[in-house]
Amino acid sequence: MGKLERASWPMRLSMIALFVMAYPFLVFAHIFFPSSKGAKVLQFPVVKFLCHAMSFLAFLLLIVVSTIESTKSVSAARTMGSHYPEEHLNYLAYRRIHNNTVYGEDFPLRASFPSPTEMMMSLWIIGMVCQECNQIYHNGVYEHMMDLYNLLDFVLLSVYIATFTLRYWVMYKFRIALDFFSDPTNINITSVNSPLENVYWMNTVVIVVVVVVVVVVVVVVVVVVVVV
Repeated sequence: MGKLERASWPMRLSMIALFVMAYPFLVFAHIFFPSSKGAKVLQFPVVKFLCHAMSFLAFLLLIVVSTIESTKSVSAARTMGSHYPEEHLNYLAYRRIHNNTVYGEDFPLRASFPSPTEMMMSLWIIGMVCQECNQIYHNGVYEHMMDLYNLLDFVLLSVYIATFTLRYWVMYKFRIALDFFSDPTNINITSVNSPLENVYWMNTVVIVVVVVVVVVVVVVVVVVVVVV
């Protein structure tokens, strides 16, 4: 690491680029051959700092991309009538039978499956939770919680877990609601609220404001942690 500190900036950038390209192989060596010379590179403090900073920046970029995807997910082109015509006909039949016009004849849909960005963020969160558990195991709960930075990490991870748990739960409820309207006999059930509850889980307009607010809060917390 001393050579890196004394090297010129072009040499530093070149060495960092080489390290980034070799990082997956170094991680593999660290897991399966922890005593090897290449694996010990990851134990240097400066390398740990760079990896931690790059991980946070990459995760922050994923949050920004996910926010952009969330704002664009509400589209007039992706509606129940355009994507699920048979289920939409059953929904229209329900509206005629019960004379219910709460949600209109058609409406934009929520996401029914996580995007690649959300999957990557989920893996990132799992990794951060494992890292936090490892620190608690080695330092102890009391010593770990006495550090303000660890408390910030705990709050941050709690927000992440709550956000993605709710997001995946909504996707699960979306599939249940879609199965509900796939059966024409369900529109004649005596409970009038049951079809409305299923429409609620499919309609994206109801939740889009809440999702945007939660994502903004997550971004602010991440920025505070990185800056501090």
